[in-house]
Amino acid sequence: MPLESTCRYQFDSGHYCAEQRDNGSGFCFFHDPAISKNTPEAVTRVVEAVKAKKHLDGAHLEKMDLSHTDLSGARLVKAHCEGAAFVRTNFEGAHLYGANFRGANLFNANFRRANLKETDLRGANVLEIKIDDAKILGIHWGNKGMVQNEVEGREFEKKGDIQKAKEKFREAEEIYRNVRIHLMAVGIFDEAADFFYREMVVRRKQMPFYSIQRFSSKIIDLLCGYGEKTFRVISAAAIFIIGNSFAYFGFGIKYGDEILRYVSDQNLMQNLREYLLCLYFSVVTLTTLGYGDIAPIGISRAFAVNEAFWGAFMMALFVLVFGRKMIR
Repeated sequence: MPLESTCRYQFDSGHYCAEQRDNGSGFCFFHDPAISKNTPEAVTRVVEAVKAKKHLDGAHLEKMDLSHTDLSGARLVKAHCEGAAFVRTNFEGAHLYGANFRGANLFNANFRRANLKETDLRGANVLEIKIDDAKILGIHWGNKGMVQNEVEGREFEKKGDIQKAKEKFREAEEIYRNVRIHLMAVGIFDEAADFFYREMVVRRKQMPFYSIQRFSSKIIDLLCGYGEKTFRVISAAAIFIIGNSFAYFGFGIKYGDEILRYVSDQNLMQNLREYLLCLYFSVVTLTTLGYGDIAPIGISRAFAVNEAFWGAFMMALFVLVFGRKMIR
């Protein structure tokens, strides 16, 4: 139990904070969320505590302006830093595990060799942050992995402000590339793949809306997620197979001397049998097996040629994407 004159904040280790209580709340200056810290005196006090190697785990630093300060080696495990400003702040070698930086301004902050595991960076400005040799596994970057810059870019895009949207997307691309490079350097390939995907998405959004480049980029995204989403290749192939099977069922294919197509006078089971044969033909056409037992007729030939062409492409794409995952 803490002494009556000391802070009643309990660390994860079970020990209590040794700082003196600052008021009737029972907490010290650092752990009392009710104390306003938007003063130069408060900034000085935090900086001096960091220099003195004090444990500030769980400290409440919400909305403080600690820009351009030296917090190297700081221990701010699970600290509350929501909405605070840390522009060009030096966090080198700091222990920041589980710290909450939601909505904080971390522009050009130095996190070299810092422990950023499980930190919450949702809504934070992380442009030009330095994370060389930092521990960055499990960082919460934002909804669906989107950093705040991309979120803002999408908002400007909805409002029709294309110029500002492109600026935000350009910033987001730089952030994604920076994080991806560092994730790959430490062998965290799955998360690196997610950042590569987001990097390619925001790069596409900087292209002219009706351009061939943007359209082609979108198609690649839908087909394989820029080489990072194997399931999309399988899904695209399945959709292509089913879509073409209905085309064959509508326009007809030849099975020996029999023409297979939908006929309203036939009963359900007969139509189902003929559709399943059309589905079978669609599968062997896309995979370019070509057994020869069923042949397209009339307009179905155009669908068969198109499916065979795209089928060869999808098979190669699947091998490429799957192989890329396995090599990692």
